[in-house]
Amino acid sequence: MLSNPLNKANMAHFLLTDWTKQCEESLSPGNEVYLAAGFHDSLLAIHFSLGHHDVAEDLMSDHEEADSRMFMHIAHTTQANNVKRVLLRSIDTDVAAMCPKYCLSCGIEEFYFKTGTGNKKRFILMHLVADRLGEDIAHVLPRLYALSGCDSTSFFSGIGKQRWMTMASAHPDLLKGLKKLGSNAAEMEDETQSACHSLASLLYGGSPTESLDSIRYELFAKKSYSNEKLPQPWMLFSST
Repeated sequence: MLSNPLNKANMAHFLLTDWTKQCEESLSPGNEVYLAAGFHDSLLAIHFSLGHHDVAEDLMSDHEEADSRMFMHIAHTTQANNVKRVLLRSIDTDVAAMCPKYCLSCGIEEFYFKTGTGNKKRFILMHLVADRLGEDIAHVLPRLYALSGCDSTSFFSGIGKQRWMTMASAHPDLLKGLKKLGSNAAEMEDETQSACHSLASLLYGGSPTESLDSIRYELFAKKSYSNEKLPQPWMLFSST
């Protein structure tokens, strides 16, 4: 049923309308609730407190991807209400990859990430993860997640995310360029493109300055790699 976009939109509107009624009638003193992104007016965001509600203009957005939109809400509440403790519930690994970065950038002191299903539910203390990773890796982690393959980008066959993480950590000189990945949606800076190329070359056994095309030819000549495990030609890689 929810595979139909119209049914999904109607379900979201129904739930938010019902929650609106509950918020108006039963919020406890000191509690606040924000509802957004599910009304028929997709831009609408509403803030509720005991006996009061108003439009939350700061949260009105046409951003459709819930996995990243929730961090806009986290950033807003930490800034507007000086919140230092956050609990986030999600089963998606791409959400987990973004948590350390926002833990640091939003000044969150305690960030609890609840994940898993059934009897495998657990809490991950993202403030400890962020401290362990350090600022550079924490900020690069969402970029590595997207670069190595996610819902909207292709995966590198045979190269798991742990290898990307290990290789990036071993080459801190690449982190400056990687941190800028995605900062400009229209154009990728030369430093960022070079860092991405170098990291991909290293993952396939080449040097940071070696062309992906030459690595592709060398691996093909050895006949030890199937076609799907060869690196993509640089022209394709740089355009993704």
